[in-house]
Amino acid sequence: MVIFEQEVLDLMSSPQKDILDVGYGWGITSEYFYSKGVNSLTIIELREDIYNKALEWSLDKPNVTVLHGDWVDLIPTLNQKFDGIYMDTFCPEGESFNMYKSEEEQKKTLDFFFEKPSIGEWEKYVSFEDHCRVIANEGCILSIYEYYKFRKDLNSIIVDTNWGVEGYPNTHRFCWSYFSKGEFNRTKGFI
Repeated sequence: MVIFEQEVLDLMSSPQKDILDVGYGWGITSEYFYSKGVNSLTIIELREDIYNKALEWSLDKPNVTVLHGDWVDLIPTLNQKFDGIYMDTFCPEGESFNMYKSEEEQKKTLDFFFEKPSIGEWEKYVSFEDHCRVIANEGCILSIYEYYKFRKDLNSIIVDTNWGVEGYPNTHRFCWSYFSKGEFNRTKGFI
């Protein structure tokens, strides 16, 4: 599977970095972070079936911690600061995380991605940045899958996204910010 956000993940990944990956899903970003030799990788996964998948994947990886639950509840309990935080939990409730979907199954998933979430879902999603302030090291890079939809003053790249199905946008904007002096900003530090 193509890693659309590779450029952003590369900014976050290096052997001395501690990374938080919220939403295991297919395991693509977790596998990528781990392959870069990060110091530690913490994964938060809400769905029990996907949590078990992540837990199984992590069994031979001593620097990986997998936590089961909602990030809203778990982040306040973390006793660690992170150099990189990546969040992508935006998916349909019953998503199968099967890479070999029929065109009809793929359209159903994409329809969810391109419809507007409920106010409650959106408010929770947007609040993630606020939650991260207490767990971010100075200089921490934060990337949220839909970041650009609620903040315009961000670093960004536009990547090609071939979903394999006609009728959907073929690009996506990935954004990130840096934690500096208690805030997430476009630059690493204030001038």
